[in-house]
Amino acid sequence: MLLFASSPFISTQVRETMLDLPLMFFFLLHLYYFLGYLKNPNFKQLILSGLFLGIATGCKIGVYTPLIFLIGVFFIFVNKNKKIKNFLFYSFSLFAGYCFSFISYFAKHPNPIPWLRLHQKPINFYLGQAASQIDHFNQIKGMLINRYQGFWAGAELGTLGDWSPMLSIGLIILIIEIIISIKKKDKPLLYLGLFSLSFIVINSFLPFFPRYLMPIIPTFCILIVICFQQKRFFVYLLILLNLPYYYTSVILQPYQGTLESTTRFIDTRNYRELYRAIRQDERQNLPENFFVTTYDNFLDQIGTRKVESKITNVQKYKNKIIGQLEVNYQTRYGQKINISQIEFNKINNQWKLNWNWNYLYNNYHPNYPIIVKTKPNSKIITEAFMSPRLMLDWGLNLTQIQNFTGINQRIINERIRYSVPDKYYRWVGDIGTTKFDKTQKIPGLEYYEYPNLAKIYFVDNNQNEIIIFK
Repeated sequence: MLLFASSPFISTQVRETMLDLPLMFFFLLHLYYFLGYLKNPNFKQLILSGLFLGIATGCKIGVYTPLIFLIGVFFIFVNKNKKIKNFLFYSFSLFAGYCFSFISYFAKHPNPIPWLRLHQKPINFYLGQAASQIDHFNQIKGMLINRYQGFWAGAELGTLGDWSPMLSIGLIILIIEIIISIKKKDKPLLYLGLFSLSFIVINSFLPFFPRYLMPIIPTFCILIVICFQQKRFFVYLLILLNLPYYYTSVILQPYQGTLESTTRFIDTRNYRELYRAIRQDERQNLPENFFVTTYDNFLDQIGTRKVESKITNVQKYKNKIIGQLEVNYQTRYGQKINISQIEFNKINNQWKLNWNWNYLYNNYHPNYPIIVKTKPNSKIITEAFMSPRLMLDWGLNLTQIQNFTGINQRIINERIRYSVPDKYYRWVGDIGTTKFDKTQKIPGLEYYEYPNLAKIYFVDNNQNEIIIFK
């Protein structure tokens, strides 16, 4: 328990609102009952293990469940007695647990057909992500040498964040224990090893976030204790080695991750996460829908196609961080760079953003109307926009958009994925100034006409014109 409690992963997740901690809990319950079944085969243990595996699947998108289920089926069929019956009971209990996890949904929507359709979107999302360029060794490098490369736009090489020596030692012991369990024909130990390994295998094919390692933190603790059960000194030594990382990750609260996540939210137009990064007392006077709508309207009015930002010249004080925020807008009217001072405050041991509309553009305020005046010598161009939320079949939709617009689907894919999916439309590309058949559509694809030259400005309370584009 000390080894488990001293892991920075656990302590960090306790204060977060992610699903990874409850996901770990239900997977751990599944593991407990399935190991009990392997030691003393009976229906109660098997049904409970399937039930909790189903609940874990419903807790968060169940990308890990198919492999874990197949591993479990293998062990069921290795047993000589009641193979088919055990398989059916295990399968049914898994499905029952999965349905039970949606009990609040079914209480309001008894019809299962819309519920089944809901599965299409996350499945297509992960299948689409699998086609992206993924570093399959990103997770392994993070576990062994604490190096992590984010997969989002503008991500730089960094650290895993909540790393501790337990990860690298646990990974090595995992491989050793699997080999030993095969030689000794130790089914419970082998299942424990393969269960842990399944998460590592699946994570290697996903856009990997460090928190995806949460379910194997307790299994690593178990494997380490098993390995050193005759030499407990090494376990206590590992606990002591965890403490410096625990301090820097949980107590010290490094600010670099906050700066990186803030620029990531700005770059990917992840308005809702950016809003949640703002101080709570400021959010009380800033409704979320107003914030999101205002932010997106500003970017839309200046014809934004891509956003890139960075925070430099950082000065850290005891409970405050001040830096220089540089936002590079790439628009249909050209490039525009805005530089402003950004500030964070430490509140309840967390770095929170002090919001200022200067972050969008200096001297801007939502009360100031943005005016777009078309220049006499401008040409009208047609641009295509797509709502990512309506791309139910990603591969098919990319092909259709390519056929309609003539824009390469690889470019379309990069442009749409650069932004976080929301209800807002995202720029696909220019179609040109020639006549275009706007009836060529799929749900979520729209065409709009804009001038390629315009004067854009807003007017402040003193009736001064603040020029964005001349």
